[in-house]
Amino acid sequence: MCDAPDSNPPLSMAALMSLPDARSEAVSPDGGCLAYLSNASGTHQIWRRELPEGAARQLTDLPEPVGGLAYSPVARDLIFTTDRGGDERHQLWLSPADSETPQPLTQDPATVHAWGCWSPDGRRIAYTCNARDRRIMDVMIMDPTTRATARVMTGLGYCEALCFTPDGARLVIRSSARGPMDQDLWLLDLASGRQRLLLGAAEGGEPTAILAARPSPDGERLLLLCDRDTGFHGLHALHFDNGDLTPVLRFDGQDIEWFALPPAQTRLALVSNAAGYSRLYLGDLTASSPPVEVTLPAAGVVTSIRFNPDAGALLMSFETARDPSAIWELELADLRFRKLVTPPRHNVPAHALTAPELSQFTASDGTPLSAFVYRPRKCGSGLAVLFMVHGGPEAQWRPEFRADLQMYLELGIMVVAPNVRGSTGYGRAFHQMDDQERRLDAVRDLCDMAEAVAAWTEVDASRIGVMGQSYGGYMVLAALCTRPDLWKTGINLYGVSNFVTLMNTTGPWRRALRIPEYGDPARMGAFLSEISPVQHLERLRAPLLLVHATEDPRVPMEQSEQVFAILRGLGHPVDFLRLSGEGHGFARRENRITVFSRIAHFLAETL
Repeated sequence: MCDAPDSNPPLSMAALMSLPDARSEAVSPDGGCLAYLSNASGTHQIWRRELPEGAARQLTDLPEPVGGLAYSPVARDLIFTTDRGGDERHQLWLSPADSETPQPLTQDPATVHAWGCWSPDGRRIAYTCNARDRRIMDVMIMDPTTRATARVMTGLGYCEALCFTPDGARLVIRSSARGPMDQDLWLLDLASGRQRLLLGAAEGGEPTAILAARPSPDGERLLLLCDRDTGFHGLHALHFDNGDLTPVLRFDGQDIEWFALPPAQTRLALVSNAAGYSRLYLGDLTASSPPVEVTLPAAGVVTSIRFNPDAGALLMSFETARDPSAIWELELADLRFRKLVTPPRHNVPAHALTAPELSQFTASDGTPLSAFVYRPRKCGSGLAVLFMVHGGPEAQWRPEFRADLQMYLELGIMVVAPNVRGSTGYGRAFHQMDDQERRLDAVRDLCDMAEAVAAWTEVDASRIGVMGQSYGGYMVLAALCTRPDLWKTGINLYGVSNFVTLMNTTGPWRRALRIPEYGDPARMGAFLSEISPVQHLERLRAPLLLVHATEDPRVPMEQSEQVFAILRGLGHPVDFLRLSGEGHGFARRENRITVFSRIAHFLAETL
């Protein structure tokens, strides 16, 4: 519904972008200290507070944002990661329990270091890196005290260390050598070096995507989230000894995205994805009855969960379309929620922001589609519409907090965020409907949805724009070229324009991950060239804004430079905002304000 014109104060992009968040909670093994990430300082840094009621204080103040973080299982030693300017060549750091000064564990800025896990005794860490071969992530073990390091496994392509077995003798490794939707699980014996395939295509021929894994409390099984059999991620138990994979829990038509177990207990927490919204469940691994749903504080998205060490409470990072991520605690004795960390709102009340409605659409070939529709607070007839397309394409638009979107609504623009075919969250069959030769089917979905929205009575069909980032940027360019009559303006943030050159210039460790989705240039070069928007830019009618950063390792800036050069040569209206010191996205508050203020101005002029 639309608010009365004077019901809320006007918003500004600077105020919206200054709303901080809190996420990625970690609890010390003694249960007495909470660490988390917050961008209150302008970039994500580590903050810490003593539990239950201590004051929060900033632990790190580094020139680069902090990525992941993880406490040792036996002490308050904390591992975290940083990169340089968003280049995704992460380094590992240790924040010792007895020191306020972080210590670098790796110092090779040309190498990608992917954090893995602590050993159960806290004496070793496992991670992967591509120091030996830039295309391949090798498995490494380090003693964080002495820095002694050993390479223990090679040759799995892109891989990640997921967990040690409870005795610390073996390591579970996820390999994505055939892509992120066709993964293998390996078990590595650290003493002998013996490798055993636990789960994968070589075992049964069926592609499987694996979200997470950790040992069961008895140490006999590996509990994991995978999409074997149904195409939706469910909780399974994989027996270490005989390799049997047994379903533990599934939800029809929903992915289970997160699960948590407290130390040495059988309590279980699960989060599922129901059409983009999170649902929380509590149960017991040994119980025959199904888990019980616990109503979340609002309609939104849980991005991580964990039990505190005594299993008396469940902690989670939770956000909504109106509220940036905060750290919540669910007391299990009375099932009451409370915020452990509440980021300040800086005079931007939640009631001044807008939550979406979920709308259903049908593609021209009959495929059911959906989109989140955000209606401006001050609305009427003749509305302009902005389609915002998610990246990935292994992703899904969800009702998470987007500060820039709220500003577009403030301008009186309706926002439609589609989940076209190829999006995740709707099962493997739907996710694979845009692979390789079917790439343009997703573009047609976007155009079909724009035609349907154009027919709505409150919409001005001549004022429809499209914006997207990363793969969503490809969708923008492809839609502008495919149906130039539909679109009045376009905004491409670090999007793909040329699949052939992308596969040559993207980070070498990423190439094998992209081939199953996009196609192999050696085999499909002509097709990839044909569906690349750079081949068809003469069809554009709409003005275009390009935004790209210099350090982007996924979609290098050359993708936007090609578009800019061609359109300038054609005399087509095109603008290009280049940023330095950022990668695949914008991690610094000042850059976010610059980028999204420019976009808002561009929309005001062209839509």
